[in-house]
Amino acid sequence: MFSSFHDSVAYLYQSYNDAKKKHYFGYDRETRTPHYTRILLDSIGAPDQNIKTIKITGSKGKGTTSRFTARLLQSQGKRVGLFTSPHMVDFTERIRIDGKAISEDEFMAILSDLVPEIERIRRELPDRAYIGPVGILAAVAARYFALNDTDVNVFELGRGARHDDVNQVRGDLAILTPIRLEHKEQLGPTLHDVAWEKAGIIKDGVRWVVTAGQTLEVAALLSQEATAQGVPLYMCGTDFYTETLTSSIEGSRVRYVTRHGSSSDFELAMPGEHAVENAAVARFAVELFLEDGMRNESWRDAMREVQVPGRAQWLPGTPDGRPAVLLDGTIHRDSAREIVRLAKLAEAPRVGVILAVPRDKDYKGVIEAFAEIASFFVITRAANPHLEFPADASAHAQKYRTTFECANLAESVRAACQSLGPQDLLIVAGTQSLVGDALQFFAIQTRDA
Repeated sequence: MFSSFHDSVAYLYQSYNDAKKKHYFGYDRETRTPHYTRILLDSIGAPDQNIKTIKITGSKGKGTTSRFTARLLQSQGKRVGLFTSPHMVDFTERIRIDGKAISEDEFMAILSDLVPEIERIRRELPDRAYIGPVGILAAVAARYFALNDTDVNVFELGRGARHDDVNQVRGDLAILTPIRLEHKEQLGPTLHDVAWEKAGIIKDGVRWVVTAGQTLEVAALLSQEATAQGVPLYMCGTDFYTETLTSSIEGSRVRYVTRHGSSSDFELAMPGEHAVENAAVARFAVELFLEDGMRNESWRDAMREVQVPGRAQWLPGTPDGRPAVLLDGTIHRDSAREIVRLAKLAEAPRVGVILAVPRDKDYKGVIEAFAEIASFFVITRAANPHLEFPADASAHAQKYRTTFECANLAESVRAACQSLGPQDLLIVAGTQSLVGDALQFFAIQTRDA
């Protein structure tokens, strides 16, 4: 049906774009209609119903935790479907089986099969309602996984859960990474609003809930939601915890301990405390999910092998004199502080910081955190035309350090490298779209990573 892969991706957004023309904006609870994703799934035979599924939401670390979870399951002999969003470079990255991305031809064929049902639903939509593009994509993933006989699927949700299209996929276990105040224009103005939306992942069918450490307010809300649904909740720091034995810019050695006193050590190739907690949450969740625990020791190799492109990623310097690069999708003050802590491990004489944080994120907090180590800032924009960047970012950065402005990532890297030597460090941080730009610029393979 589709003449090109580009046309098939564009089709995903048709229903949403039609609704958008009516200029109806507000919080997700007022504007989103995720139940149409469930209607679509049921109309194609509910391919998610007979496959065990883990779903993941949160504010930071969802993608990394999804990768750890999928890889640990693979290490125990499971065939694993993985759905993540957004993609870094290639759209097909979003749908994988055992780490290998769906092909463009497979994607187009499955979406073409779904089109008659999508069009039937669209014809019956009330005014201002739509089938979300990510919901359609989740249905494609569910069908693809079913056709390929996966044993278990891992679905990363979008910005929320209660009104998130992907949360319409049936789930057995829910994972929540740390929840922070974010997406205020879509989820609500307070941390309670954001946590309430994300707590919607705890719903009928879920048997267990595993969460990273949370603030007291968020932990209380999640506990209430789990109690209301009659589901046990397990939390990092209470039911299990970690101790970092050694740490460097290239990874960590970690001790994982349960509340019953059992412990095991493992190594990570990803640096930072956030990666440590993400790995521990995934480890505990997978043990619960398998019910009889880890049957072999290959889980340690799995932990060591996980590297997520663009997530606290360390790129060594090059022979031509380009400094080392630390690359991360940093949009909150707290995550910026973690990258600052990692950067200090490099002991670089000078640190250049390239930033592109959207207007609706914590761009001032990110700038203020990086000011601790930055020798200078370069404020830029991601290539994604749908993102809005703050007009006052450069002025705010200039309060702390010398600041330059560049039109795009490539110009920013060239400008920064003119002020840095081989022993220095370049940090590239901001929205995931900027990370995608950087991965392309530095020629990092992402499709089957």
